Amino acid sequence: MNFEAIQHIPMSQQAHGIDPNHVVFRLRAGRDDLKQCTLFYADRACRLTPVIFSSVEMQVEAQDEWFDYFQVILESPYKRICYYFELDDGTQKLLYYGDFFTDHCVDDRSEYYQLPFNHPADIAAPPAWAQDAVVYNIFPDSFATGRRFISGKSSEKEWNGQITRGKLGGTLRGVIENLDYIQELGATCIYMNPIFAAGEYHKYDLLDYHHIDPCFGTDEDFRQLVNDCHARGMRVIIDGVFNHVGWNFLLLMTWCALAKTQNIKTGFTICNSL
Repeated sequence: MNFEAIQHIPMSQQAHGIDPNHVVFRLRAGRDDLKQCTLFYADRACRLTPVIFSSVEMQVEAQDEWFDYFQVILESPYKRICYYFELDDGTQKLLYYGDFFTDHCVDDRSEYYQLPFNHPADIAAPPAWAQDAVVYNIFPDSFATGRRFISGKSSEKEWNGQITRGKLGGTLRGVIENLDYIQELGATCIYMNPIFAAGEYHKYDLLDYHHIDPCFGTDEDFRQLVNDCHARGMRVIIDGVFNHVGWNFLLLMTWCALAKTQNIKTGFTICNSL
């Protein structure tokens, strides 16, 4: 058995709820190494010790050059699950839990892998179109100034009395004029790193969430970008960075001043440069 190839990460993309009654479990193994992989699962809140396990066979749902990816979508009556895997390579059969291999179970249910609770808040609900989307990530400042061209020149603009900066000259107009290139690559969606008004070229130090940074263009440029993408059947995702702002963000400064007088921790993260 190829022990080094076997991987399972609890409470991750390898073990999570997909709706209130179904949980997906995945395990990675060496390609063509295992003859059978079985999931054993039980109620973490079972009043009996040892807990009573049920089993279901997993299937190879994907394969690459090095690995097989076993999966089962479990229709579980339990919200809290402890579980382990039985691995069989045809000559050796072992149990896998707690990131180690063994030939026996234990009474202590906490030793097994855990799904503490299949909570609705933890269930991702991605839109149907995202399932097979091909996403092209754009860092606006370094992508393009115009069609098949980037100036490489820095810039400074004024936004409500604050200076915003660009480093390499990328603009939204440059994205618009190169949508044909992006689509020819097979992309069906573009993901834009921050584009709102901000101090530095990376635009993570926000000044204003409601308008495009003048180094990148105008609000109308963004409206055209979205319309042109939709006309091509392409989606647009924007990085809103709503969890932090820059030093000169007016709301932050006002709130911090108020919080200081009241001895309150704000919880804001402030980003000035990368």
